[in-house]
Amino acid sequence: AIETVEDFLRHKEDVASAFDMITLNVGGESFVTSRRTLCLCPFFDNLLAGYTNHGKVPASKFSRLEPIFLDRNPKFFAILLDYLRSGCDRKVLKLHISLLPDELISYFKDDMSNFYELNA
Repeated sequence: AIETVEDFLRHKEDVASAFDMITLNVGGESFVTSRRTLCLCPFFDNLLAGYTNHGKVPASKFSRLEPIFLDRNPKFFAILLDYLRSGCDRKVLKLHISLLPDELISYFKDDMSNFYELNA
């Protein structure tokens, strides 16, 4: 419950930051989504909080003006983003996986678990 003006202002800032637009450059393709959507994925939740498996990331590394660059497969990222936007509905993920060529399924699953920290 919001009890003070300070609580209200902090809550207002938290809500506003959840819907911040974030631009990503994934393998040369541009994607725009909200912080809230990305934070459903452990990798992005940690990254946007300033942490990676290599330690703390300085806040200066992230700018609202510059996209976050990921040297990953943009087609796989599009599937991940659709999955996150669905509220992590496993049916959405299974549908996308069923449409991938057989030879790409293991690469996709490896990317999801080893890079994005999700079980595909």
